[in-house]
Amino acid sequence: MNVRRSAADITELAVLLIPLRGRQLVLPNVNVAEVIPWQAPRAGTEVGPDWLLGSLEWRQQQIPLICLEEMNGESAAAADPLRRIAVLNDVLGAEELPFFAVVTAGAPRLLRLFPDEIGLDIEREPGPMERSRVWVAGERGSLFDLARVEEELRQVLARR
Repeated sequence: MNVRRSAADITELAVLLIPLRGRQLVLPNVNVAEVIPWQAPRAGTEVGPDWLLGSLEWRQQQIPLICLEEMNGESAAAADPLRRIAVLNDVLGAEELPFFAVVTAGAPRLLRLFPDEIGLDIEREPGPMERSRVWVAGERGSLFDLARVEEELRQVLARR
């Protein structure tokens, strides 16, 4: 039996809270392909923006590694032995960039999020790459505009 559900019917959403500097990146878990241990990226041969850290090998392919905080005009979290890398699925459906990776400040956590557990953080303005800043289950979070992040990354990579 095929049942169609509207957005109003959704009572919970599986999200990952990915530690960034001072807050959590909030992503539906379907956006994350895998979380892997930290590995130093291979630096590119050309100079690029500070937020493009280089590339890394993942599943026999080279994917770019970025720092979301720096891309958003903030300073990055200090290097920490607990940091990880989250490999994200592309959201624009472009064949040339099916995956990209972001540095995390620690291990992500899976959370079943109910509608009453998320609200806007009106005390903080979102950065240029964020849709909004939020409170999620009592913690500060960010909803990044992943389409914009991808587009910016694609433009930088095309100039290389």
